[in-house]
Amino acid sequence: MHATGAHIYVKSLCTSLVEAGSTQDVNVCLVTNVKDIEHDPTMPPPPPCDVHRILPYQVPVHAYSNRAHWFCARILYFLRRRNIFLKWLKDKNINVVHFQVDGAQILAAGLYRRLHRMAIKVVLTVHDNVTNRQYGSLLETMSHLVARSAWMHADAICVHSDGLRDQLAAMLGPKHPPIHVTPHAVGSNVPKTPTPPPTPSQQYTHTLLFFGIIHPYKGLEVLLQAMKYLPHYRLIIAGRPEPTIGDDYMSSIHDLISMLPFDQVELQDRYIPEGSVPHLFEQSHLVVMPYTTFSSQSGVLHLALGYERPVVVTDVGAMGDSVRELGVGEVVPPGDAAGLARGIELALIPDRYKEAVRASKLAQTELTWEHTAQITIDVYRSVYRSPESIRTIGSLQCTHNS
Repeated sequence: MHATGAHIYVKSLCTSLVEAGSTQDVNVCLVTNVKDIEHDPTMPPPPPCDVHRILPYQVPVHAYSNRAHWFCARILYFLRRRNIFLKWLKDKNINVVHFQVDGAQILAAGLYRRLHRMAIKVVLTVHDNVTNRQYGSLLETMSHLVARSAWMHADAICVHSDGLRDQLAAMLGPKHPPIHVTPHAVGSNVPKTPTPPPTPSQQYTHTLLFFGIIHPYKGLEVLLQAMKYLPHYRLIIAGRPEPTIGDDYMSSIHDLISMLPFDQVELQDRYIPEGSVPHLFEQSHLVVMPYTTFSSQSGVLHLALGYERPVVVTDVGAMGDSVRELGVGEVVPPGDAAGLARGIELALIPDRYKEAVRASKLAQTELTWEHTAQITIDVYRSVYRSPESIRTIGSLQCTHNS
C-alpha cells in the first residue's frame, strides 16, 4: 500500500476495533515506526488506542547508491526491527499479534515461530498475494517462495475478497492456515455528504481522475493512450512517482502527455496531502484505475465509493470482481487503450452513471469499518479460544517505500 493509504487503513481499522472491542473484552494497541503518524504532519492522527512507536525508521530505497547496498541494509533493518519487537513483547500480556503484511517476509517465518513459543497467536492481513512491483523474475520468484514459507506459519490469514482468498489458497497449497475474508471498508475520511459531480465545461464534458502513487503496474501510460480516443474528456493525474521507478518511466509519461492538447491533462506528480484529497474527487466525474498487473484489493476504489464516484477498472486482482458485484462502474481488459476508452464512455452514459452512483451509496451502508472490525474480532476469537479477554496488537510493520 501507498504510505498514506497504509496509515489511513490501519488507523481506520484500529479505531473500529477499539470501538467494537470495548464491549467484547478485546483490547487493542498499535506498534509502528518511530517517525509515523504524529511525527509526520502529513499523516492522519493516531487511532484512539495505545500507540507504541518503537520500530526503527526504514530508509527509503532511493537513498541507497545501488540495489546491493539496499538489499544488505534491508536485511540488517529487519533483524533490528524483529529484535526490538520481541524485546518489547517480553513483559506484555499479548495474546494475538495482527501483522499488516507488506511483502518483506525474509525473516517473518522465524519471527512467527518465536511468537508461538511465547504462546502468542499470529494473524496476518495479506494485501498483496504476490508483489505488484517488478523486480525481475529471479527476485520475484524468491519473494513468492519466502512469502509462502512465512505465511504457512500463521494461525490465520485475512484477505479482502473471495477471489483473493481462492488465489492465496491455491498458492499456499492444501495445508494452508485458515483464510478469512475481511472486506475492505469504504474510507472513513470522506465527507458525510458527498458533493455532486462538477458541471461539465464547454470544452471538456467530463473530468477523469487517476489517483495514487505512480508506478508502471498502475497502467498510467495505457490511460494516456486512451485519452487520444476521448478528446472531450479531461484527465487529472494526482500522486507522487514511486522512487524505485527511476526517471525513464516518468519521462515516457511526460512524452505521452505532450502528445495531447496542452490543457487536456493536469499532472500533479507529487505527494497529495490528505486535506487536498476531497477537492480532487469533487472536481472529477469518474475515477479510472487502468492497472496492468495487480494481486490486491484497491484502497482507491473504496475511496471513490466514499465520494460516490463511479469507476472504470481493469480486470486484475480483486477490482473487477468487486466492481461487478457492487455495480459501481465498468470493468475492462488490462493493457487495452481502446477498450479502456470504450469503458470510460460507457460509464458516463447518463443512466448507467446514475445507477453506479446509487450503487456507491448502497455500498457505503454495507462496506463499513464496523462490519470489518467485527469480522476481524471473530478471527481473533477463532485463533485464541479462551473465555478471557484478548489483548491484541495491530502491528504496522513497514510504511515507507522499501
